[in-house]
Amino acid sequence: MASLTVAHRGTNHAISVNAETDTIASVKQALEALTGVPVANQKLLHKSIRPNTNLDASTLTQVFGQTLPTEKILMVGSLPSDVSVIQRKDAVLDIRKARERTPTQPHPESSIKRAYTFGTVQPLPQFPDANKAKTLLIRLREDIGVIEVMRKHQWFVGTLTELHPAEKEILGFNRNMGAEISLRIRTDDLAGFRHYRTVVSVLMHELVHMVHSDHDDKFHALNRVLNKEYDEFSVGRSIGTDGRVDGSQAFSVEGEEEEGSLARYGYQGGSFLLGGSGAQATDDAAKREAMLAAAENRRLKKWEQDLVDACDGSKHSGTDGTHEPQ
Repeated sequence: MASLTVAHRGTNHAISVNAETDTIASVKQALEALTGVPVANQKLLHKSIRPNTNLDASTLTQVFGQTLPTEKILMVGSLPSDVSVIQRKDAVLDIRKARERTPTQPHPESSIKRAYTFGTVQPLPQFPDANKAKTLLIRLREDIGVIEVMRKHQWFVGTLTELHPAEKEILGFNRNMGAEISLRIRTDDLAGFRHYRTVVSVLMHELVHMVHSDHDDKFHALNRVLNKEYDEFSVGRSIGTDGRVDGSQAFSVEGEEEEGSLARYGYQGGSFLLGGSGAQATDDAAKREAMLAAAENRRLKKWEQDLVDACDGSKHSGTDGTHEPQ
């Protein structure tokens, strides 16, 4: 007997399997018993599992080869309770939308052809304000900062999609290093959309997974570089208002400070003399600057940890799933 490790909502589940006889369907049945997520609601993400294909009848050997993967497989799926809650909220929102019934012009697709961009954008059509969700995804694609970051690093992503809001812990994932990047753009109550700069931060995180699978020092270094580049490319350029697409109050990650983005990502420079003169003043300034740098470094590490904490797919190149900061 062999073992597969499947991660779901921050918990790893070890499943004993016979690679020659067990199928993807039997793995899903075992996962339903462990997690309560019905087989019909399950989606397994791994570099060996081709998207949009039904492999339920295939044995594990047929899918993974003679050697089963040692890294974790990510399972995305909603519990029946999640689905019922969303269905109730959908009904309420549908009533409100029927009352208002204000036509909204969809955002026009860009006709600009670029080598390094997102091929398509896909909102969730079953949710209210799907046109606004599409507008937000297009805004991300056409953001000058995002355009220049992807151009500089020569990255092309097949599809930018909206992540289902039932996955409350997951903020986003990058499947197969650029086949698809999915971002959770709606608030938990489904009443609006998340703070734009927060969504951009998650997007930068997922773009780092174009190169690095693990959240190691190289990952964090590139993540800081991308955020700095985004800020530099965006300075003085019009990318729209910094808030929700619908104009309501912006959502912020708990603990996020509404200050300059350079400070948020730990960039520092310059010296500060806070009074006094001579060697003592210089020493005091140096100590204070060191204390500020240490505090900034702690905040930076917390911000990064908030994005990578319990990242299900962080151990392999197939899929990364970024989880909601606790």
